[in-house]
Order: sequence, then C-alpha cells, then structure tokens
Amino acid sequence: MQTEWLFLGTGAADWPALEPDTPFPQPDTYRRNASLLVDGHILIDGGPFVLESLRAFGLDPAAITDVFITHSHDDHYVPEVITALAAFARPAPLQLWYPSEAPLMLTEYAGLVLHPMLPGDQAHTGGFCVEALASNHHLSDSRETPLFYIFESAGGRWLYATDGSSLPVSSWKRLLLGVPLDAAIIEMTFGDVYDVPYLLEHNTLPIVREVVRIMRGNGVLKPGAPLYLTHLASMTHLPPAQFAPKALAEGWIAAVDGLQATISPLGADS
Repeated sequence: MQTEWLFLGTGAADWPALEPDTPFPQPDTYRRNASLLVDGHILIDGGPFVLESLRAFGLDPAAITDVFITHSHDDHYVPEVITALAAFARPAPLQLWYPSEAPLMLTEYAGLVLHPMLPGDQAHTGGFCVEALASNHHLSDSRETPLFYIFESAGGRWLYATDGSSLPVSSWKRLLLGVPLDAAIIEMTFGDVYDVPYLLEHNTLPIVREVVRIMRGNGVLKPGAPLYLTHLASMTHLPPAQFAPKALAEGWIAAVDGLQATISPLGADS
C-alpha cells in the first residue's frame, strides 16, 4: 500500500497574491500558500489559492471528502474557500476537521460536517487514523490550539508539521512513544536567518537540523524516512530552484508547488 501526496502550495504567508487569470507560475519561481492533497481526496489547509491550484492541476474539487485545518490564520483557512468546496455535489457532506475554538467565521454550513479537535484527539476517515498534536504557534486573537497531524494508514505513518517552530513537549513525547514515522513534512518558514519577526514560532534551517537530528537519533523517524520542507517564506529563502540543492545537501527535499510524492511503509531494515 502507498500514500500519494500532491503539494498544492509550499509557501508561507508573505508570497503575494497573483492577479486573477494569471497563468499558473513555474514552480521554480513562485509558491502558493502551503496546502497538501492526500490520496486525491483529503486536503490539509484551505487557504486562498486552493481552488485555483485544484483547477491548475486538473483536479475535481468534488473529489475532496475531508479538510484538515492546522489553524485559522488566513493563509491556511479561508471560510469562503471551505464554503465553495462544500457546495460541490458529492455523495456525502464535506468533513471539516479543525482546531477546537477556532473562529470558523462561516456564513453557510450546508454540505459540511464539523469536527473540532484538541491535541490527542483522533479522526478515523478515508482509511486513515489522524491524530492531532499541539503546534508551537500563536494566535493572539483566538483561544484555539494550532495543530500538527499524524496520519496513519496501510500506506504508512507520517507527520504534517506546519506552522510551528520545533514541537511542544507534549508533541515530542507523543512522537517518542509512538510508532516510528515513514516520512515527515516540516515547515521551514525562515532560512538561515536570525533577525526576522516571529522567529520563535517558525523554523529556521538550524532548528530543522536539530529537530531532524533528535527525531532520527531517538527513532521517531525510521532509517531512510524522507523529510520534506514546506511553508517557505519569500523574504528569507533563495528562489525555489536555488534552494532545492541546498536542502538536498542536508538530506532533505524542498517541496515545490505541484510536487507529487509516494509514501510507503518502510521495513525495519530499510
């Protein structure tokens, strides 16, 4: 069994919006806000560019059965996008999984089933068990706890961790006690810099080095498990085509918009 990923977007919030009807940019020049499509039907984060990304990649929005929201910042969650997705005809309502206490700000709930989640909660949907973990991120105007997610199925076990710098202690403990991961997607909003705002709630290159070292050294990541980077800011990163070799030199994969990846369970000796 395998799990299929499609990175609909890999950028942080600072990438500028494109004018309407702009041709889809080349992945080596531009990033839309971070979003991931899993097995063609599970969407992680519904930011402002999701619908146009689905169109650009020739995908049917009606095929999406579930949306998992990491937090309610508007580069990850746009109420109008969720409402539009829910309006497409599908056999069952769209399932929306989101941090408890998040201000959804929805004006229309037709075609939606809501599932608030707290750290430690699990969702069972589409052949996956999805566990919510606390993220090290801050929302000044909300009581919600931003979330990372562990996805597990016959196609492997993997972590989606954006936004958030490193991991809170509770999330580290859960990973240390859990089954080792076959892959991970980790944010690296800022590059090799130290003088940017919000540094303590986003990753830099040195922080990712330490996170990965600890994960591999403590068996959180299986030997050979790939690590993908997403949520890259435009103001502190090289252009995608130039950054990819730098990430590869660290043993990581810098995701770009449109990247497809296949994840499989890794054997103990792989």
